[in-house]
Amino acid sequence: MFRRTQLQITLSAAALLFAAVLASELFAYFWIVRTLDAQIEADIEDAVGEVVADVGPLQLAPPNPDTGTEPVAEEGGVFVLVFDNEGELIVNPSDIRLPGAPFDEFVAQAVVGRRDWHTVPAQGERVRVLVAPVVQGGRVVGAVIGGRSLALRDERVRLVQQLFLVGGAAGLGVALLVGQLIARRSLRPLRLAYERQEAFVADASHELRSPLAVIQTAADLLLRRTLPTDDRELVEEIHGVSTEAHVVLDELLELARLSAPASGVDPVANLSAVAADELARLRPWLEEEGITCLAELDPATARLSELEVRRVVRALLENVVRHTARGTTATLRTRTDGHRVLLAVEDDGPGVANPELETIFERFSRVDTARTPTAGTGAGLGLAIVRAIVERRGGTVSASRGDAGGLRVEVWLPA
Repeated sequence: MFRRTQLQITLSAAALLFAAVLASELFAYFWIVRTLDAQIEADIEDAVGEVVADVGPLQLAPPNPDTGTEPVAEEGGVFVLVFDNEGELIVNPSDIRLPGAPFDEFVAQAVVGRRDWHTVPAQGERVRVLVAPVVQGGRVVGAVIGGRSLALRDERVRLVQQLFLVGGAAGLGVALLVGQLIARRSLRPLRLAYERQEAFVADASHELRSPLAVIQTAADLLLRRTLPTDDRELVEEIHGVSTEAHVVLDELLELARLSAPASGVDPVANLSAVAADELARLRPWLEEEGITCLAELDPATARLSELEVRRVVRALLENVVRHTARGTTATLRTRTDGHRVLLAVEDDGPGVANPELETIFERFSRVDTARTPTAGTGAGLGLAIVRAIVERRGGTVSASRGDAGGLRVEVWLPA
């Protein structure tokens, strides 16, 4: 129970921490990318503004080298192109060639007064460009296009992505570690209280065994005597109640023992062979209770001791006897599935409602359904013991509705 709860708390805390780390990284990533893009666009804006200011009243015409007019030079990787209204390139100080770029379309947009940003491919790179109209005398006489390659920007963005991926992986590891520490710390008081409760139950159960044994012995001795009918019925009731209490105490002691972590090397048992042997031992009792049990036992070896296998099989079949009518058919199955083995018991009885399937493994669980006259007997600890044994050995146990509408209990264990 604590292992599952600790895992849930660990994953929940780790998810919250990792979400915070991821949100911080995403914010930083988009801030860095936006800052790079804003700087590039600011550089282009400055260069285009200088060109528009320098053109002034100058008539747009191919520059004459003899006039001494200095073309606008490339600054910070920014290039500038100037076109006339016909789309003819008349200023290209950086000798920029961008084959395939839709300059005609850009100029057509500029001559109608539109000012816009574009990103165009050029020679395996991306280029960010600003298209702006050139206005003289209140009318548009040309277009200026400023641009800058995004190769360096894209390289930096890829580097940031790689750094954040590494940081995210590291953050996930740290989040899992911190989540585990949080889970351990938060569960420590509950674990101590639970251990104290288990110790109290074990001690109390052990101390109660002796007086119950005395009561049973006294009842046995009285039943050997000739008693009036009323007295005999009373003594029989005392004997029956004390016997049932003795069974409950034995199961409580077994649960307390199973709550301790398994130590040493895991035992290995021939699951199918031991299950078959235990079924043979229980078959006379099952037939007396009107239960037919079929066996489909494929070879399987599991990490359980033979005693634990017998206890699990007995508990699962006892559950069938207590909660189904006479004439019920049950099937005991074993099989190997890769690195896991299955031990399952399925019956065609009345089954259990879906909302109650998860509760049947809880201690003292009782399901309210139409049952046999034996319904209500027992302490509701049998399936709890099954779960304790299975989880102690690293397995899982679950319940579902069977194909015939009854109950199917499946135990999965490491092979």
